Amino acid sequence: YTLPLASYRLTNTTAVTSGNAITVTVTLGPADLNTFKFQFRNGLAGSVYVRLDASGVLDMSGNAYTNGSAISRANVTTDTTPPQLATFSLDMNVGVLSLTFSEVVNSPRLSLTAIALHNNQGVYRNLTGGAVSE
Repeated sequence: YTLPLASYRLTNTTAVTSGNAITVTVTLGPADLNTFKFQFRNGLAGSVYVRLDASGVLDMSGNAYTNGSAISRANVTTDTTPPQLATFSLDMNVGVLSLTFSEVVNSPRLSLTAIALHNNQGVYRNLTGGAVSE
């Protein structure tokens, strides 16, 4: 089996959270998770495979995994967690509002008119236009 073009290799930001066991749980780091969500944004059902490189894991006797082939998905839970606005910055000198979200977002679908700027006196102004850049 050849991995599809939309494959992704986990980075060092990923942490293994289980000890010695038959089932090992891997918690994806934010960089891996966001990249995975972006690359597979058009759906996961029926299209997810996992491939472990030969020698990618050892058994308790020190024997290395040697298969190296991909297996098809088992349980894939799709992303249902909505993004949260984590931070923002506003540079009034150049007119740039930067929004940082809790996860990767589909920036071309950002509705500029859904954004409002407020001050601490309760005065607010909805954006009426602008351009989105990544």
